[in-house]
Amino acid sequence: LKALRCVPRFSCTMLKRAPIPRDWELEERNPLLDARSHAPYRFDPDGYVPYQLAATVVCLRRASNSAVGSLAPIRLEDLAVDAAGTHGQFGIQVRDAHGGAMPMSGRREVLLGQAQVVNFLKTDSADALQVMRYPGEYRFPGGRVDEADASPLAAARRELREEFLVDVADQDMTLRVLSATQTRKIRGASNMMVNFVALAEENPWLANLDVTATNDKLRDMEALVDQSISDGSWRKLSTDDRQALSPEVHELRWLPMREAIIMSQHSIGVGAPFVNVWQAEQFAKAGVKRRDPMSVTCWNLYKAHEEALWASNTGEEAAELQRLIHEENHRFSVNVHLLSSRRSVSSKL
Repeated sequence: LKALRCVPRFSCTMLKRAPIPRDWELEERNPLLDARSHAPYRFDPDGYVPYQLAATVVCLRRASNSAVGSLAPIRLEDLAVDAAGTHGQFGIQVRDAHGGAMPMSGRREVLLGQAQVVNFLKTDSADALQVMRYPGEYRFPGGRVDEADASPLAAARRELREEFLVDVADQDMTLRVLSATQTRKIRGASNMMVNFVALAEENPWLANLDVTATNDKLRDMEALVDQSISDGSWRKLSTDDRQALSPEVHELRWLPMREAIIMSQHSIGVGAPFVNVWQAEQFAKAGVKRRDPMSVTCWNLYKAHEEALWASNTGEEAAELQRLIHEENHRFSVNVHLLSSRRSVSSKL
């Protein structure tokens, strides 16, 4: 795919794309705008929405003892996020595909990291705190695929090391392909999220991960940065030095899959409750007014719960990964065209 030129060693050029039919005049006259930035969606010559590659890792382990609460189905009332009963995309899936109650096996727990609220890299002083995306939310380790990354798989392994402080060689990280999800435009760009699964039974480093020790290390890093910002020495550091010292995550936590899905779903509502006291305190400190919606995280937690989706896939199968990316880019691009056409029709009524 042409959109993968930012990562030259990972190429989908072997896949032949069928051009998506377009109404050029309609799109020029009435382009679909991003809801937040109001920037118009752009298309490549074949009618596809370009994207930037990103990678995430869903870390799973078998639940040691399935509590009754973890086995209870997820019902529509569990997913309501405001007085109007808003449910979002996942709620629609539960309502339509599962008849209002999605069964939960209770077999898996997921390791999530609570993101920092303050963006330490971009913050110079305590009087001008810069805020992270998805501040204070429990999320997967992940981020953009850099030019130095040979593939999304390489990026996923790198992000695990950077965010969860995992000191493991590539050959000792076994990752399975879960899905590819293209996002709406965020800060001017659409991301293609390539999602992997790491199973504790296949990864001794994950099975033996000392979460308490890791959290202690994260808190020590956090305290050091806070002190440096307070005494003014932080602004004197280079970007590379800041990056080496800054934790992206406040803490790691194993959560039952059911609890993780509901918690991420609740982020999409107006006046959504805080995930914990720390997030509330940090929001007050940084002047953050509301939670960022974790719709993609919720959707991928749901996919990870359905083990049949990833049980036979390995991260080394480049052809399968390319196919998933191509199909998702096609699906997303067609939907953008349809939305643009519908909006044009409704504006004439």
